[in-house]
Amino acid sequence: MVHCTSRLQRITHGVGGGVQAILKAMCGRFARRSTQEVLADWFGVEPEDMPFFAPTYNAAPQSTQPVVRLNADTGKPEFALMRWGLVPYWATDAKIGYSTINARAEEVVAKPLYREAFKKRRCIVPADAFYEWQQIDAKTKQPFAFGMQSGEPYAFAGLWERWKPKEGQPLETFTILTTYPNALAEKVHNRMPVILEPRDYPDGWKQVIRRVRQSICCGRIPRRRCVHGLSAPG
Repeated sequence: MVHCTSRLQRITHGVGGGVQAILKAMCGRFARRSTQEVLADWFGVEPEDMPFFAPTYNAAPQSTQPVVRLNADTGKPEFALMRWGLVPYWATDAKIGYSTINARAEEVVAKPLYREAFKKRRCIVPADAFYEWQQIDAKTKQPFAFGMQSGEPYAFAGLWERWKPKEGQPLETFTILTTYPNALAEKVHNRMPVILEPRDYPDGWKQVIRRVRQSICCGRIPRRRCVHGLSAPG
C-alpha cells in the first residue's frame, strides 16, 4: 500500500535548488534510499555484477541513475548507469534529453520519439519514493512524497536508448513512463509514474502498458486506476 507523506520528513535531504523547473513534470524527482544489497536481491541480480551507485534522496533530471534491463547476450537482468532524459538514437543533439524525462504511457506505442525504444529497449527504474508539489495558493506549494508503507522499494516502468555522437563515447539515457493518477496521487497531481508489480520485472511489462493504453482509450476502467503496483489507503 502506498503511503503519502505531506512534509517529506526524513526523505527530502537535498531537495531544493532547481525544483521550480521540474514542478510541471511527473515524475520530476524521486528517491532511492535502498542499498545495493537490497536492490540486488529485489531485482534478482548478483551484487558483484552491479556497478557502484550510492543511495540518493534527490534523483534529478540529467543525473546518472541505475536502471535494470535485460542483458542482450544472456537475457538476464542487469543494472546499468544511465542519464535521466531520453536521447533517441537518431537525435542530432543530446539537448532533447531535457524535455524527455517522462513519456506518457498512452503514447509510447505510436509516438516516434518512444516507439522503437518501447519495442526493444524497455527497462525498470528502482525507487523508494517519488515527489510531487501541490499548489496551495499563488505563492505556496506543499511537497509530498509517495512511497510504500512497508518501506520496500518499487520500480517505475522506463525506456532506454543508446545515442552515439559524432565524437566521444556513446551515451545511454532513460525516461520514466507516466499515467493517470490513482485515488491517492490525484489529490496532488494529474499524472503519476507507472509503477510495476514484481511479477512484471524486469521486462514483462510490455503488455501492462498495452492494457493500460487500451483501457484509457476504450474507457473500460476509470483513468485514475490505470496504474499497476500502487493503491490508495482504504
